[in-house]
Amino acid sequence: MDPLQNVPLDSEIGNFTSGGISVEITINHECIQWSFNNSSETEAKLKVKNKCLEWKDVVGVQPLSKNTNHLTESQQKTDTDFNQIKLYYIVKKEDHKWKCDHIIFEGDFSSWISRLKERIRQGKPRNLLVIINPIGGFGKGRQNYEKKVAPLFELADITTDVKVTERAGHTIDILKTYDFSTINGIVSVGGDGLYHEVLNGILPTIQDDNIDYNDTDVTLKSPPVPIGVIPTGTGNGIAGWSCGCIDIETSALHIIRGEHHKSCALSIKVGGKHVAFAGLLFSYGVMSDLIKKSEERRWMKVMRYPVSLLGGFLGRQRSFNADVTYKTLNTNMDEEKKEDNCETDWKTVDLKEFLSVNVFCCDMRVDNGVVKCDRQSDSILLMSYGRIKKLEQMKLWGRIATQNPNFLDFDWLIKNSNVTRFHIKVDESVDCGSSNEKDRALELYVNIDGESIPISERDIDVRFCSQLVPIYSSKF
Repeated sequence: MDPLQNVPLDSEIGNFTSGGISVEITINHECIQWSFNNSSETEAKLKVKNKCLEWKDVVGVQPLSKNTNHLTESQQKTDTDFNQIKLYYIVKKEDHKWKCDHIIFEGDFSSWISRLKERIRQGKPRNLLVIINPIGGFGKGRQNYEKKVAPLFELADITTDVKVTERAGHTIDILKTYDFSTINGIVSVGGDGLYHEVLNGILPTIQDDNIDYNDTDVTLKSPPVPIGVIPTGTGNGIAGWSCGCIDIETSALHIIRGEHHKSCALSIKVGGKHVAFAGLLFSYGVMSDLIKKSEERRWMKVMRYPVSLLGGFLGRQRSFNADVTYKTLNTNMDEEKKEDNCETDWKTVDLKEFLSVNVFCCDMRVDNGVVKCDRQSDSILLMSYGRIKKLEQMKLWGRIATQNPNFLDFDWLIKNSNVTRFHIKVDESVDCGSSNEKDRALELYVNIDGESIPISERDIDVRFCSQLVPIYSSKF
């Protein structure tokens, strides 16, 4: 039942003060707004101006007393005997960063406070499973959560079940037996690697017993709760895509706000058997080699990536012979027939000797000079290339990292759009310069979400899963 159902649709109005200046507060089903008198004194004394906020942009409300020194903590939290409230709300900056600000109102809120609290909570998570990687990034995941995120969740009246991972794969074990009916969402406090574990813990667990997710044509069930990402890892691409920036407070506020959208994923098979889901990217070749080499430099923490990338681009690079085939959306079919057969027959990439095959879990295109990463697309962009100058490769990845709109403007880059599935079959009989044993061993690793994943065969199938995973985001 809506606690404000008896409030007239044209709003309920109360007269209060803030900083000694009179203010009129209006509430209705859609929003809360306040307006000060327009005197010059008001403009000079107040940094907070008139505002109108949707309820989802209000974080929480805290009842106060002018003098709380004589009260116990429990007494301070009651809804009576107070004459102030502190209202917390989201401020959205131009750089996509969000901050939590507050304003104090004074007056008799005894008839409003319970309704304010209930209305603020509606549509927002009440209970969250929080999984923390304590060693990701600079090793401050737990400290960042406790200092920057937990206080915001407390303001929003969110209860949490906090799990701190103890080893690689621990998240998958946690989610295999977790009762998802007790929570409204999952929060991943780490980088892309932890999100990868969350994805690979929850997706296989929730499928029906008679569903074989090895089957390429099977319809996969979406997670029953949204996933939010707090960026405290080495790579934070998921958080950047979801929130428009890599900022801990911004990500926490997206989760508190409660809005979520379905994001895409990849299902990856090797030798006909499912090995992993991806939520950010998949690559095979140069980039997977560099990620594997960076694993040997974990002691360097975040610096291992630029050091490995620079060394990889400057050093000798391994190429491989392969047949790369793909399917695309059949855009020429009638709408009524697309459901039955929405893909074309297999097509072949016109290249034999490759340096790299790469794809992101979104459609990438340039629209009016801006790179668009469509996380709710029906298909993806497959990028591959053969032997080229190393400087050219550095230009490509630099442009992708900075979202330069010219990232596709390379004649040597093979771009296949509208892709729904692709297959890589490496010809093991052909040695393309990988004469030493260490280089040949790199053929048995792929890059999934920035993690180096070993594979048993050089026969890889990648399927695009459109709008599979609910993500806390207000950006899509």
